[in-house]
Amino acid sequence: MQCRRSRIRPAIALAIATLLCSAPTGVHAQQPPGGGDRERVRMAQYDPEDTWAQAEILVMGARVFDNRCSPCHGERGFGDGELADVLPLRPRNYHHEPFKWGNSPARIATTVASGRSGVMPAFRHALTEQEIWAVAYVVWRWVPKDRRSYDTPEEALRWRLP
Repeated sequence: MQCRRSRIRPAIALAIATLLCSAPTGVHAQQPPGGGDRERVRMAQYDPEDTWAQAEILVMGARVFDNRCSPCHGERGFGDGELADVLPLRPRNYHHEPFKWGNSPARIATTVASGRSGVMPAFRHALTEQEIWAVAYVVWRWVPKDRRSYDTPEEALRWRLP
């Protein structure tokens, strides 16, 4: 159990640190309208810079990433997971490498749901739509801001599990 906790903590800490560094301050910080996880995930899809929607999304995404993605992509998404050296294709380094199929939240969610290159498994049947969006959002936040792509509200609302 100790090993498991030590892997979860860095991913959650990184997610929280990312949120705190980008959170608005002062009177302009507003809480989104209610609606639970699904609405917060939908808000993150078409307004990924909205930090109120992000706290819960980042924590959920960090947990999913730690459990499902870190063995290949590493604890912080640098492509250096425990299995990286034995895979036929090296896992993507989200911080430095370009994304072959797009790096908008919807494109990343599609990759998580469908898998890629015959190496990355499809998670459409293993994760909920909310979990897919949450982990896609964590990955998207690791993309340097000057290289991020954004979904339009229409694209985000139109997306469904493949």
